[in-house]
Amino acid sequence: MAATHSPDNSGIPSVSGAGDEPEAANQNAHPGHLTDRGDACFRRRDFDRSIADYSEAIRLIQTDRRFTLSFTMLATAYHSRSIAYRQKGDLDSADADLREAKRIGYDDASMRFNEQRLGVEGDLGTAEIEMPRVAIRRVDIDEALKVMRPYMRFGVMLERIWPPRSASSSQIGGFPNWPADWKWPSMIFEDGKEVSLDFLAQVDLGDLPDVEQRGLLPKGGMLYFFALSQSHEPLGVLGRDAWRVLYYPGDASAFPTRPPPADAGWNLDEMDHTRSPAAEFRDPDRRELIPRCPVRPVAAPSWTYPESSEHEDAELFWRAVWDKWSGSAPPATTFEYDQALLPSHVEDALLQLNYARNAWFDGAVDFDRVIQHFNQGNGDLDVHVLSVAYRGWHDRVMSIVARLRSKGRATALTEFERSAARAVVAESSALLESLTGRSLGLDPRRACITSLATLLLDHPEVADNRADEIAAAHPARVAAAGSETHRMLGYGCSVQGDIPEGSVLLLQLGSDRCGPRFAWWDMGNITFWISKDNLASLRFDRATAEIQGY
Repeated sequence: MAATHSPDNSGIPSVSGAGDEPEAANQNAHPGHLTDRGDACFRRRDFDRSIADYSEAIRLIQTDRRFTLSFTMLATAYHSRSIAYRQKGDLDSADADLREAKRIGYDDASMRFNEQRLGVEGDLGTAEIEMPRVAIRRVDIDEALKVMRPYMRFGVMLERIWPPRSASSSQIGGFPNWPADWKWPSMIFEDGKEVSLDFLAQVDLGDLPDVEQRGLLPKGGMLYFFALSQSHEPLGVLGRDAWRVLYYPGDASAFPTRPPPADAGWNLDEMDHTRSPAAEFRDPDRRELIPRCPVRPVAAPSWTYPESSEHEDAELFWRAVWDKWSGSAPPATTFEYDQALLPSHVEDALLQLNYARNAWFDGAVDFDRVIQHFNQGNGDLDVHVLSVAYRGWHDRVMSIVARLRSKGRATALTEFERSAARAVVAESSALLESLTGRSLGLDPRRACITSLATLLLDHPEVADNRADEIAAAHPARVAAAGSETHRMLGYGCSVQGDIPEGSVLLLQLGSDRCGPRFAWWDMGNITFWISKDNLASLRFDRATAEIQGY
């Protein structure tokens, strides 16, 4: 349940209406969730179950009208099933699925990425079969904007401030400006276990621009958004307490920030699914899961999805306008990263070392349990030898971490320090591959861009010394405009369908991997909405949230 601040109870959030049912959450099966489950089975080498899940995802995409235009999701399911068939030795079925993925339009780069994601990169010869691909008509952006004009409404884009600075009271991630007498929201599961929700964002309503639906929200105050951000199940399945929207009617910007309780970050110990960048890059020694990203609310166009019957190219036009960046234009630059010089600074190196540590669930899961989980079916592995090797590696990496932290986060690395950091990351990858058959999969360029989002908050002088690199890391260059932006009001970027008729989009957070380190399932989003009637009476306890993935 959510709460409004009650001025007559010493600031304790009201829980009136606790017995009311929330607005319906989408609990239907989704092919993205099935594919994710199939991936988990594949990594456990349970290929029969993974094929069953991929097959069900394919069936759902082909028969459910919500997903009939989801070509990328369909091609991914076919390609993943092809890989599973090949692992089983069923080469005819593998080749048939591979041909289908290519026919739909899955290119070699997409296949290489999918193979790397499943830990079988380079083993499958995916480029050997050449098939004609589905012809996709390219549309001119001006033509798309003209056709989509009747479906447009101005909403609010929460544009990440770049370079980031601390002045904004609206933010994604980090620690909230929290009223001292408020309790951090939590959820109690059926077994009695209580966990704290993850803080996702706070928005200062006084900063919102004057757009069409602006009058539906209070003129001032702060909105806070929480959820179990690492869930691999739809939030509606977990229950109404898996998310929370809170409203404070006064000026909360001067309140001290509050770190989350120690039991926040639920599901960080879950080992069967692909994890979010927040879980992959988190500092195992700190509580912060989602780093702070200051945002600026700006008016921006949004579009609802037209019925296909109204125009034969509805899908193309809708995607074209959503992919048009509507925030501030990035500065011009020709900067390109030299992989040989990465990691470049202490913050960058620490992030890479975090990634290597989190591959072993450091600080979240006991090492013996990790070994037991990933060693299923690998009877040839000498667990004792691996354990000794891991503990020696862990001692070395923690020694490097301590030494780097003492130098200061903005300090440039010496060649010796860079080599030492790269060596322990490579060692972690080799150990992981001996246990699971898949490598670490770290992208040094993305890690460096991700490190800038946190480094610049505390060291703004870096922006002056590395101006070209900062320009190259601008969110407009790194993000796909539709799926990775953050929005309020207007229309959301639809993944599984629009929010219910008569509802208001309170917040939609996209899969912004390099800022707050979000990746909602397979590059989807988390969406909060509320009916107009409930919003008019400030019944934020009746808001609904759901994660939507491709």
